[in-house]
Amino acid sequence: MSPRSPPAPSSWWTEASRPSSDRAACLHRFGRPLCSRPEGGGQRFGSPGAEHPPARPRGVFRMKVKTFDHMAVTVSDTERALEFYVGKLGLRLAENHQLEGDKVDEANGLKGARAQSTRLLAPESPDVLIDLLEYYEPEGQTHITPMGSVGSCHFALVVDDLPGAVEELKAKGVPFISGPVNFELTEGSVSVCFCTDPDGNYVELMEEYEH
Repeated sequence: MSPRSPPAPSSWWTEASRPSSDRAACLHRFGRPLCSRPEGGGQRFGSPGAEHPPARPRGVFRMKVKTFDHMAVTVSDTERALEFYVGKLGLRLAENHQLEGDKVDEANGLKGARAQSTRLLAPESPDVLIDLLEYYEPEGQTHITPMGSVGSCHFALVVDDLPGAVEELKAKGVPFISGPVNFELTEGSVSVCFCTDPDGNYVELMEEYEH
């Protein structure tokens, strides 16, 4: 089987989906770009000669988590995934770049890895990204861990009209494993349900209510 080639720039990448200036500012660490931009220029993350954050001073440190940056979802087809996440759920494109090279192999514990990284954001939470990863090399296995099993995971998206969102998404062919279920909380309530993306990854939709 011949190696797969990266796809052409996604048709989902439009001016309306480009990152805001707030998110663009968040894409820098230590005053340097975290990775190259889709428009060109810079170097790919992990490529030889790419810039890295300055080394921390030597000493004893107690680990402290500062912020939540992103979560990754491995997909089999980026364009098909974008049709779901952007075309149906309404997320926006934030970054788009290739991952390959010795540093990427070292970081991921793989050999000869080549992947497409397409990062998405929700309009009102630009600091948290969903990273869609499509691996060209090595060829991975398709395996979704059933809900409730160890290794199963999901992320939640907040919507402003859950019943309406469910009705709209079902009309667009999105499969659901549950309908809206309401939970009473101390200071309000929340209604949640679960659907799946084209690869079977779980996505929770939720709406919050105040008493």
